Amino acid sequence: MRGPLVLIEPYANRLGGHHQHTLVALAQVRPGSLVIAPHGIASEAVRALREAGARLVTAPAGAVATMLLALSRLAAGLSSAGQRVFRSRRWPRRLRRAPHQITLIARCLTEASALRSARRLETGADAVVILTASEALHGAAALLGGQPHLRFVHEAVTTEDAAVRLLGRLARRGEQQVITVYPTQAVGDQFAAAFADLPAVVGAFAVDDGRRLSDAEREGGRPRSTSPPPRRWSAWSAAGGPTRTSPSSTPPWTGSRSPCT
Repeated sequence: MRGPLVLIEPYANRLGGHHQHTLVALAQVRPGSLVIAPHGIASEAVRALREAGARLVTAPAGAVATMLLALSRLAAGLSSAGQRVFRSRRWPRRLRRAPHQITLIARCLTEASALRSARRLETGADAVVILTASEALHGAAALLGGQPHLRFVHEAVTTEDAAVRLLGRLARRGEQQVITVYPTQAVGDQFAAAFADLPAVVGAFAVDDGRRLSDAEREGGRPRSTSPPPRRWSAWSAAGGPTRTSPSSTPPWTGSRSPCT
């Protein structure tokens, strides 16, 4: 399978870092891929993505996606205001943490909006991938977005408090519609404690677009599982993605070049 990917990058509007480089590198590997950037794309990345033949989407597609993004922006505004109000340490810790919990909800809604757009605009993609995903509400994003997907979670910026944990439990069945990818074993172990049932792998995120995989390396990147893997996951592995494993196990490519680097 060598069809297009759907690449969702909520932070494509930010300058520097891995956001634009990885987005462009993956788009070049899969011409015709759909790039969804809910908050826009940095100008220097737009030209490279268009040269790669990517289709760029920076606005929600459909009424549900539009509503979810509007709610996300409302929540983000409330979070920003709350951070200003409760900045002082004289406030109880619970109040000081509340804006960050609202941020987690806002990020979930943004992801759900992008997933809804992906579902509407590209029905034949080999894989739908959120390149910089939130560290919380994995199942809620899948249920609200109505789309199975892969999600790269790079770090835990904040932890869930009681209200967000409750939302996560209510949407737990949605966790079986996602596969989470952690960049290091340490990050995987950290999340395994909080999300023991969340399907996950450990694999380096960096993309070296100057080094092509051999057929043997690509074959080694395919999932090793006793049960048939989801179609979308098989496609990502065939593209050179990480091998499916549990966050607490050693990646099978240890000692050789990672399929993602």
